[in-house]
Formats: sequence, structure tokens, C-alpha cells
Amino acid sequence: MCAFRVGATKTGRDGRVLLYESRDTGKSWRQVPSPLDDEHVGSLALAEGDLQLAGPHIGAADGTVILAAARMRVVEQGSSEYFAPMAGIVDAECVLVRFADGVWSEPVLLDGRRTADEWAIPCGSPVCLGGGRWLAPAERHTMVSIPEWLRGYHAFELLSHDDGRSWSVSGPMLNDPDRIVVYYDQHVARFENGRLLSLAWVHDVLNDATLDARCGWSDDDGVSWTGPFETHLPGGPVVPAYLGGGVILVAYPHRRSPQGVRVCVSTDGGETWDLRTEIVVWDAETRSVVGLPDDVTTDTGVHGALWDTMWGWSFGMPTLAALRDGTVGLTYYAIDTDGAPQVCFARLALDRSSN
Repeated sequence: MCAFRVGATKTGRDGRVLLYESRDTGKSWRQVPSPLDDEHVGSLALAEGDLQLAGPHIGAADGTVILAAARMRVVEQGSSEYFAPMAGIVDAECVLVRFADGVWSEPVLLDGRRTADEWAIPCGSPVCLGGGRWLAPAERHTMVSIPEWLRGYHAFELLSHDDGRSWSVSGPMLNDPDRIVVYYDQHVARFENGRLLSLAWVHDVLNDATLDARCGWSDDDGVSWTGPFETHLPGGPVVPAYLGGGVILVAYPHRRSPQGVRVCVSTDGGETWDLRTEIVVWDAETRSVVGLPDDVTTDTGVHGALWDTMWGWSFGMPTLAALRDGTVGLTYYAIDTDGAPQVCFARLALDRSSN
């Protein structure tokens, strides 16, 4: 199952979340009713066009599917509240909805802010912790009217103890106590021994520079986290798929030349990452799937500016899912050769015969 936002623009008021499903490991897809589209949104119906739904993240385990998204209030240019670096987003809340026994539940609306100066959204796929417990990564942002608003970022968790029927706000994830480096869009993988790995898209907000991704671990179901530690993965958000035996495949947008969507493998639970295994799945210059190693030397270190460029990006938002045939499904959005946006799917095979 694949969830994605559609709309006339990236932050337009008509944003809604659609669902597509495949029953043949991604060879074909069909649209299915979404609990967050115009016809099925129920109590979250858009109010006077000011609200939109965006940023869907999906998780599945033991017959239950959890869909997390953001309900955002967006203003247009010309409004006294409009702020260009946020593309008009002025407020947001968390929405979670559960699928089980063939039925979607009514959406749960959760306000994750600590003060009136914040807004909060889900930022990663919900992960089942076992025994009906779920963790959904989320993040708080400070209102843009607050001085140094970028430094108000805070990553935290949403928890469910009843298989996604209800949710509560829980403790923090990876954060910088000095509020200089922020850890956006944390995505979590769970190992067979219960250990959790969180991978973060890292941004130096004082210098507006995106750093290589970092990670952290939890051995107590997310109650506490060690880290962050460097991965040297040059991109973000970094989305993992745990394949067992300490093997993790990650996908991420690479925004230094040559740009594109890339994957990389760790064979030791995320302790180390060998960039010699990095594969360019989608190349931004040719706007095509290539599936080849990067043969162009690129600089390490900081990336370019973030907030003044992100609303114009033409590719990104990868997701990964281990498939029943042993391959891994990768979805992402990209602009095709005709300039039209599309959601793309690729199936990846991991060669386990080599180190």
C-alpha cells in the first residue's frame, strides 16, 4: 500500500491523501478508498478551504495498518500571516487512522504541541513494538512569528498501547540541547531483538547547512535514546527497511551534484555504512531510473541551503518496504521527462552473496 498527497501545489489548500495498493509486489497498482480524502475524511473535513492534509506515513504489522499524516492550516500570499520560507503553513496537528479487519477507523486528531507557540506533525512511518504497541515519530516546530523560530524544533514520539486505537504524546527522540543542529524527519527501524534505530536528516540552522545524516539507538522501546552518531550518508530524509540479520537498506534524496534518489546498505545494524554500496536508483539530470553506482566523485561535508529551496524540489520523499518475494519496494516522487510530477515505484534486489 502506498499513501501520498495530491494537490495543485505543494502547500495548496486542496491537499488530500490518497491510497493505492498492489497485490502483486508492485507490478500493478489501483486506487482504493482513503480515510483522508475528500469523501472519507469524516470529522476532519476541510474548513473553508483553509486546511489541508499532507505528509502521509504508513506502517503495517500483524494485520493492522496505521496511517499518520498532518492536518495543516495554510494561508495564501498576501495574508498578514504568510511567511515565504514556510510556504504559508502557519499551524499543524497530527492525524492517525487505523485499518484492521477490512475497515478504516475514524481519524484520531492529536495536538502534540507543548505551548501555543508550536505546531506538531508526524514525520516518519509508525513502527510496531509488539504486543499491540506502536511508536510514531513526530516533530514540533516553533511558530514563525517567534524570533529564531528554526531553533525551536523538537523531535518526539506518539505512542499507542491498544494497537493504534488511541494515541498519546510521549518522550523525546534525538535532539540537540544547544538547539543549533536539528534532527528532522526521523525514521525508525526495529530489529528482531527489539532494538530501535532512528535515522535523522540533519540541519545546522544557524548556518542553513544540511549535514550528513546521523542516527541513534534505543533498547527500551523508545523511552531513551543514545546518540546521535554520524552515518556519513549524504542525504535526507533517510528511510530504512530492516531485512534481518543486522542488514538495513536505506533510501534518501541526494541533493549535491549529481542529484537523485539513492540507496545504501549497512550489514551491522547501522553501526557503519559503506558508501561503496551506494546505488543511484533515480538520476535527477536524466530524470530516469539508472540503478548504477555513483561513478562521479562528490565532496563530503555540508549541503546547500534548505529553507529557501525545499519548496521547489522536483524529487524526494522515498519510502521502503520489504516485500514477500524477498525484494524491497521503493516509492518516491519525481518530475518525469515531460515535466509532470509522478509517484514512482521500483523493486530492488539485494545481493547477499557479497560483503
